[in-house]
Amino acid sequence: LKNTKLDAISRPQDPMPCDCILPPCYLIKAMELDMETMQESLEVQLALTQGTN
Repeated sequence: LKNTKLDAISRPQDPMPCDCILPPCYLIKAMELDMETMQESLEVQLALTQGTN
């Protein structure tokens, strides 16, 4: 689980064609999703460290 999460974050996304004509709301939504993924990953790491203590 942990490796999958980290790989998903560290691996760069495939470049999308016609990137420049996407509306800003799409970019904002994509950023929100990235933040959610990072937050999730931090929570997972926190749970793992607390579980080992």
